[in-house]
Amino acid sequence: MKKLALLPLLFVVACNSGGSSSSSSSSSSSSDGTWNATATVAETLQGETSTQRNATEVLPEHECIGYIPNEPHVTIHVAEEGQFVVAATASNPEDDDLTLVIQGPNNIVFCDDDTFGTQPAITETFPPGDYKVFVGIYEEATASFTLTLTPGVPAAGAATTTPTATGPAAGTTGAVNIAAGATPTILNGLAGGTVDASTLNPACIGTIASEPDHVINVQAAQNLNLTVVSASDTSLVVRGANGQFFCNDDDLELNPGLHQNFPVGSYDVFIGVIDAEDGNPAYVLTVAP
Repeated sequence: MKKLALLPLLFVVACNSGGSSSSSSSSSSSSDGTWNATATVAETLQGETSTQRNATEVLPEHECIGYIPNEPHVTIHVAEEGQFVVAATASNPEDDDLTLVIQGPNNIVFCDDDTFGTQPAITETFPPGDYKVFVGIYEEATASFTLTLTPGVPAAGAATTTPTATGPAAGTTGAVNIAAGATPTILNGLAGGTVDASTLNPACIGTIASEPDHVINVQAAQNLNLTVVSASDTSLVVRGANGQFFCNDDDLELNPGLHQNFPVGSYDVFIGVIDAEDGNPAYVLTVAP
């Protein structure tokens, strides 16, 4: 499977009508709602679908499905070619099957359906330009959703806050607190280590560090999406306070992810590497509702 490119990302998010948005850390906002976001900031948008157009009829030459609005929910301006992840999650994912359509410059079109169960996600490298993002729905209905835009992996050779793959809390200062309704949190580091993850739990794979890369304190029981983006094949190992393990590999192409309810408690997070020849590759971990 094709590896993801290691490229820098700088993008600006312009919010259109139909939703409200927030960021995981401070960013400058102009009076017209335009955000200047860096590669270390995630953006979220809450909105509703509409069924004004059939994506298959609008873009017959592309494999797009679902019903989308006339106007995009969000426009992303990419200043430098880079990689990021766009994901949509319905407020009621058991009943509402969402789709994603992204229209960019030079006839660039990205579409997705059912990457995470019935919920869409797109991981791509985007050339500079403006991209219109439409959240659709498989059947003609109205659904509330959360749209998340997350930067990809750091550029090759870029500075990292992680001094070693075996050190404590890679990319963080102490534990990260996740309150109810929190905006996405972005963490980074270097994957891998010297411990075979399967020795902790047979369901886990990859080699991980002896100490957790991150510690997440969930302060209110909630559904969370933990997603990892890396240029290498990585794995995700989460250990709860009660000793229970949650593990994943290849949730989205070669990238692992967990999408489930997390009760209140402290969770140790390890990012593993599948192929030892990859060494300790850089990664970006996003924790989002």
